[in-house]
Amino acid sequence: MKTVSFPYSGFSVFVRVLSHQRQSRRGFTLVELLTVIAIIGILAAIIIPVASSMREKARGAQCLSNQRQLALAIRLYANDHKGQIPWLSQANAGNSQWWTNLLVDGGYVPNCEWRTGARNWGSAISGVFRCPSIVPPVGWYGGIALSNAVAAYGKSANIDRIATPSKVSLLADAPSNAANTTAMPEIKKATGLTWGGSTPYVRRHSGGGYVAFVDAHVTHWKEADLLANKNGIFDQPYTPF
Repeated sequence: MKTVSFPYSGFSVFVRVLSHQRQSRRGFTLVELLTVIAIIGILAAIIIPVASSMREKARGAQCLSNQRQLALAIRLYANDHKGQIPWLSQANAGNSQWWTNLLVDGGYVPNCEWRTGARNWGSAISGVFRCPSIVPPVGWYGGIALSNAVAAYGKSANIDRIATPSKVSLLADAPSNAANTTAMPEIKKATGLTWGGSTPYVRRHSGGGYVAFVDAHVTHWKEADLLANKNGIFDQPYTPF
């Protein structure tokens, strides 16, 4: 207690003065530090895979969108060319007449980046031709290819002659360093098309890949479902040319 007097007033009061003692701080113990580190490790183990999965889903959604845009562009091209689906290329390679060139030069899709010195080979490696899950460096193509079920050199299938467009593949994921078509085993069996240079179906999106069909719808296929011809989606052969 402390007495405080007020001059000339004749009054004085008692004031309690509180003293704050600074409490000493102790450091973290080794056990506490190890506990914090363990918690951080557990959170990282949970968050990192989730974030990676979300990024892959976003890339998959973009690939699906790219294939749908390409499928619609091909249908527009076919409507302007008496039903003819763009050919892979004309008989002579290196002539600026690959299917990618036809779509870009015809204004059916926006211009894109071409592999240096390889525009005449149809080597589109960006824009709607690019699968975002392709790991750089990109090869000759962007990772999306025409299906060997409908495409060929010189002349491809006529879209008006395909009786079941929802059951015939048009585009699919493919390697970026391979030929410009993708061959699926069941389609080759159904149509009799067997071109040795065709590239295999690629499973880079959650153990599978995207397939665009002639009617422009796009679906995700697990490799096992594709090879098992699930739902008989490739059962009906047709005359492609």
